[in-house]
Amino acid sequence: MLVNAVLASPYAFLSLLFVPEYWEPVRIVNLTPCLEDILFSFSSGALAWPIAVLPIKNRIVLDFQTTRVLKRYITTTFSGLCLLVLCRTCDLDIMSSANLSMAILGILLLLRRVELWPIPVTGAIGFGILYTLLIGCIFAIWPDFILQWNTVTLWSIRLFSVPLGEIIWSLGYGAVWPLLMAYLLDAKVAPLLSKNESINAYQASCTREKSKILPLPFVPSFPRRRLYPPACKPYGLEAEPEATRGGEI
Repeated sequence: MLVNAVLASPYAFLSLLFVPEYWEPVRIVNLTPCLEDILFSFSSGALAWPIAVLPIKNRIVLDFQTTRVLKRYITTTFSGLCLLVLCRTCDLDIMSSANLSMAILGILLLLRRVELWPIPVTGAIGFGILYTLLIGCIFAIWPDFILQWNTVTLWSIRLFSVPLGEIIWSLGYGAVWPLLMAYLLDAKVAPLLSKNESINAYQASCTREKSKILPLPFVPSFPRRRLYPPACKPYGLEAEPEATRGGEI
């Protein structure tokens, strides 16, 4: 969904907080944020949403209203930044602050919209696995890629050849970002119907469709006549009499 990717792109400016404390990657242009940061935020937002809503994609209904989306987007982003600053004042490192503030924001959103719980669960599992596999492939191709991380911090400990900070971040992002988008778009999830309820709903829809069909005017209706061939007479059925030349029977 393009809206998810576009709204995720401004979070590339958070790289100003991560460089060089958490990592210091090699860039095409030595700027922060740079094109790579924007592309990373854009692609992460684009991937997390379809993965999170995959099990309920046929039951979710979105209501996009620009004013409401922007208002909620600004409010939640400001709240997340306040939580991040609060964590930093408690002498937490930047990755710990980011993960903790993201978790708190996700819990608050989930308490507000409890019925959306399948989205963060599926998002955390699906996006976490996908992101870990992608980063693992990069490390398999370029083993020295780890040198771009600050290896002094706890989050640089490697698990399955991937820094622990990246794994924890992917789980949190996969859970919170789709949940935030569902909140912005005022998502509604239709209840899962049983087999009998599905049949009743289908029959009701068929009845509604039939009621919309109007009979055609000036269409003559003829009485139906049952025709039996002469061979049926031995079996107790009267054969249909043949019409005479003048139309009489």
